[in-house]
Amino acid sequence: MAHDSVRIQLDEFVRDATRILDDVDAHNRELVLEDRGRLFRLTRKRKPSRTGRSFSRQDPLFTLGGAFASKEETDIAHDQAEALAAAYEDTHDK
Repeated sequence: MAHDSVRIQLDEFVRDATRILDDVDAHNRELVLEDRGRLFRLTRKRKPSRTGRSFSRQDPLFTLGGAFASKEETDIAHDQAEALAAAYEDTHDK
């Protein structure tokens, strides 16, 4: 969070933006730009800290994978072959 703010006219900022931003960053300040009576606040965007834990095989998400699975064993390749054979018979029985 910014400790103090620096108020600068927009035209001054445009002339020397790099130096001003470096100063704001070095002193952890907030920059307030003024243009024709309007104020704009600029603050440095910090990288988000990674506070979450790492993903592992013990994660509860892995237990969900089988929660909705069929209790019967299935052989997709066999079922597909049967379906194709039935479709072939239907078109070639005549």
